[in-house]
Amino acid sequence: SSWPVSASEDLGAGTHVEVIAIEGITLIIRAVIA
Repeated sequence: SSWPVSASEDLGAGTHVEVIAIEGITLIIRAVIA
């Protein structure tokens, strides 16, 4: 399945991310710094 997401910055394809919040059905994500 797919979920709508939102991030405070542009993320390229393949970026590792983590979910930091959920607003309704939208996942709020940010990049994971390795």
